[in-house]
Amino acid sequence: MAIIEFPVDYSSIPERMRDGARLYAERGVRPGSFLTAVLTNDLVGAYRCADQINAAAMRAWVSWMYNELPMGAWGSHEKVDAWCESGGGLGLNEQDPMPDSDPISDLSDRAAEAVKFESDAMASWESRRPTGAELAKAAQTALDSFVDSIDSEQLGAVLASQIEAMGGTEY
Repeated sequence: MAIIEFPVDYSSIPERMRDGARLYAERGVRPGSFLTAVLTNDLVGAYRCADQINAAAMRAWVSWMYNELPMGAWGSHEKVDAWCESGGGLGLNEQDPMPDSDPISDLSDRAAEAVKFESDAMASWESRRPTGAELAKAAQTALDSFVDSIDSEQLGAVLASQIEAMGGTEY
């Protein structure tokens, strides 16, 4: 039987948010937009919905979620929906819809996902990396554009004023 241990420690998150977090964690009560964004890993949405207190506590929220909630309670919209439908942690204890999981296996799966993500990101970057010839051509084009944009009369006037400022010596 997959037992979710309660009580969860809510002391690290803002005090006025603890009741909502407790209702979600223990009973599966659908949270508000800020907590939903946090639980679904929507960083932009979380900051968009956060007030000043929650924005300042974002690190505490992430730490609380990671350290206090089971992995099945956060990470995606699907996981949050399933958590709410199951009645939260206490509902899972009563229903036992989740098979026992192996924490080592879970960590191994997460590590494999991280390695694949990094590998895919590197492959994507490598496929878009310009060659030396392409870089040289781009640099030459930028230099040519810069040289073409210089107004020789304006440059002469600037140089003349600089020479005058240095005491009028011409070279």
